[in-house]
Amino acid sequence: MNEYLKRNLSILICFMVFVFLACAGFSFAEEAGEAAHHVNVAKEIYKWINFLILAGALFFVLKKIVPEFFSARVENIKRTLEESRRAEKEANEKLKIAEEKIKSLNKEIEIIRANAKAAIEKEKKRILEEANEKIARIEEQNEQNIRQAIELSVKELKEEIIKQATVLAEDMIKGRITPEERKKLFNNYVKQLGEINE
Repeated sequence: MNEYLKRNLSILICFMVFVFLACAGFSFAEEAGEAAHHVNVAKEIYKWINFLILAGALFFVLKKIVPEFFSARVENIKRTLEESRRAEKEANEKLKIAEEKIKSLNKEIEIIRANAKAAIEKEKKRILEEANEKIARIEEQNEQNIRQAIELSVKELKEEIIKQATVLAEDMIKGRITPEERKKLFNNYVKQLGEINE
């Protein structure tokens, strides 16, 4: 409560205590008067005038304080309710924003997953293509090595056959080989040449 309300409330409380004490005094005086069985009109009028003065003063003080107190209290309650409504509205707006962020985060997560899956598939395809290219190069290299090895073997075999043919020719020249041995050597030579060409 503000300072004005506190001051008015304390005045009201003091005044009510004063009225209570005054009424208790009237009651005590009345009991004492009854005991004496003596009714004094002047005292009775004095009591009523005193009561009217106190009631009037109480009415005058309360006329200013009570409406102000209750209007201030009503304003305070209205302000509190308005602040509560505003806080509730802000909380609901923040909740909606948070829910939208969660929805957008879920969408972003799905997009990231889809992108990651696509990237994995792309990388997998690239790796397979590279592996297939390497396998093709290795196979080509192996075929080339085999061809070179065959060519080298054929060359060495031809050279060996030429050496043997040269030796055979020298032997024929020298007359060491009989005609049957020559025929046999010739057939072997032709057979070896046929195997090389195949």
